[in-house]
Amino acid sequence: MQNKDIELSDNTDVRYDISVQVDDNSQPDNTETNNDVFIPAANDVDDDTYIPDDEVIDEDAPVPEKKGNTFGMLFNLVNTTVGAGILALPYAFKEMGIVMGLLSLLLMGVLAAATLHFLSEASQIRRKYSYKALALDIFQTKWAGIAFESTVVIVGAGAMMSYTIIIGQLSSSLMTVFLKLVQAPQNVIDVLGNTILLTFIIMLVIVFPLCCLRHIQFLGYTSLLSILSALFVVVAIVIRCAQKGISGQLPGQISLVGSFSSILAAFPVVAFSLTSHVTLLPMIEQMRSPTVKKVSAVGAASVLVCISMYLSMAVSGYVLFAENTQDNILNSFDPSDTLIVFAKLCVLVVVILSYPLFLYSTRECSETVFFAERPFTWLRWIATAAIICMTTFVVSIIFPKINMVLGLSGATGSTLAASVFPSIFYFKISTKRANKIIAAVIGTFTGLTGIVSTIVITIDIIKSLT
Repeated sequence: MQNKDIELSDNTDVRYDISVQVDDNSQPDNTETNNDVFIPAANDVDDDTYIPDDEVIDEDAPVPEKKGNTFGMLFNLVNTTVGAGILALPYAFKEMGIVMGLLSLLLMGVLAAATLHFLSEASQIRRKYSYKALALDIFQTKWAGIAFESTVVIVGAGAMMSYTIIIGQLSSSLMTVFLKLVQAPQNVIDVLGNTILLTFIIMLVIVFPLCCLRHIQFLGYTSLLSILSALFVVVAIVIRCAQKGISGQLPGQISLVGSFSSILAAFPVVAFSLTSHVTLLPMIEQMRSPTVKKVSAVGAASVLVCISMYLSMAVSGYVLFAENTQDNILNSFDPSDTLIVFAKLCVLVVVILSYPLFLYSTRECSETVFFAERPFTWLRWIATAAIICMTTFVVSIIFPKINMVLGLSGATGSTLAASVFPSIFYFKISTKRANKIIAAVIGTFTGLTGIVSTIVITIDIIKSLT
């Protein structure tokens, strides 16, 4: 018996050296290989290949059951995608024009489905099931983790600030309707219906205590409520649009294509509305026998569901109010409209319960970056929550427009998390030239668009302050 080195290669440029033992008198057909396992390169992975986690497992310990299924993953992806952005989409269509709005939404839908596929394949090849772990594994530097943490903070900050604005707008509208219903004096309405006062009370009495809890898993059960609320808002607006259309009361002044600067300022709102990439990888880990093909199909299906809702919402809302469309579409309606009052109430409850979820993830990132080596303390935990809540409250007063907040967050954090990083991951792990070109084109296009949009939005913000 002697050791021989056999070099195996496929159609790609990737080679693997596997040491095997071959009997001198044996035929090649009888070659026996050892049981060494290698990880195939990106283009060698079949779509139906499942690659398990590479963590060391105690054989005597019970293995956690993976209960995730395709429908559950689809539901959770849709839930994490649909958020405050849906309320700002009609205004984005007003700024871009209905034709550019449609094209932008469809383009971002295709890019979102593609980058979800990038993450799925990179995750299963590298066998990493968190965004941060995948970034660290691919780049092999702590700065990759810091870059990811910063991205999560930006996306979370944008969501929390938009939620704070929505809390103020909707609570003020609902309180005013209620006080008028009970025939309260106008001076009482002016005081109790004040947006800043109501925002402060709700943040202090409800939101902040929830943010101070050590464990908030129970808030995850609001997923169904979030989806139902979003569907209710969409249906309500479509109904009102159809009613006015049948009666011939639609404004009829619809812009087809907006100005270049308006398109660049509104485009990131669409990008923000299709961001769910950070939550994809933990869902893959919980699925039973996930495959690249299955996960990619679920990702594409979630994008399709969201685009269907967004198109119905954006087109109906914009056609309904035309140039009078506000950044929060619910504020465009008559405050006493019963159907819209219920829609506002549903959205208000959802954003109040969703705010702590974003704060929790944002705080975890700050803990990792600044206090990784320090033990947990309640003082720091509560102080961080207080600082974040106060910051979002102040920003909501200075910039009370959702489109500006979502636009800036979408042009920076969402562009990085949903397009640039997944494209870089796929470019790094893929060995096929065509795949590298596709990843490079998507990453470059979205990155440059995000930079230009950030500049345009920043200029608009500066102008609004002067």
